[in-house]
Amino acid sequence: MKILGCLIAFIPLLTSLAQSTGTIRGNVKDTLQPLGNIELLLMPLQRMAQTDSSGAFQFTNIPYGTYELLIVTGK
Repeated sequence: MKILGCLIAFIPLLTSLAQSTGTIRGNVKDTLQPLGNIELLLMPLQRMAQTDSSGAFQFTNIPYGTYELLIVTGK
């Protein structure tokens, strides 16, 4: 499995002080073109998500904290 680091322009963690979990969502693009069917790994939770045809992805029920998002290619 190859893991590539990537800067994703904007990935908000939507939480409030009253909530203990939130949602991380965003879009993966390459030179303004959406990248579909890309596997993403959220560390250190080791949760996977895949982008749709428009490059959109979403992780739900994520505990408040700091995470690293990796693009994973190959199996």
